[in-house]
Amino acid sequence: MKLTKQRATAVRKVITEHRLIQDRVRVLYKRGYDLKLSSLVCKWGCIVGKVHKYSHTSRLQIGTPYGYYKYAWMVIFDPSTEEEISKINKDLFGGLVK
Repeated sequence: MKLTKQRATAVRKVITEHRLIQDRVRVLYKRGYDLKLSSLVCKWGCIVGKVHKYSHTSRLQIGTPYGYYKYAWMVIFDPSTEEEISKINKDLFGGLVK
C-alpha cells in the first residue's frame, strides 16, 4: 500500500479515537491496512504516529503492547523517499519531529 498524507492522517485518527492498542489493531485490520508486530530499532521506543523509513518499507507505529518498548504494532506501507516521509511527519506533528 502506498503511503499518502491521507492514509497517514486516517491512521493517526484511529490512534486518537481508540485508546486501547487492541482496538486500534482491530479497526485498522478491518480497513485493510497491513499490520505487523515488529521489534523496535530505536533504543527508547519511537513516537506513536510517526512514519519511520526502513530499507524495504515505511512503517507507522500505532503502539507498544509488549515489554518495555521492545516491540510495537506497525502499519506497513510501500517504501517511500525520505523527503516524502519527512513532509508527512512535519505536517502531522507541526515540525516538532526531525
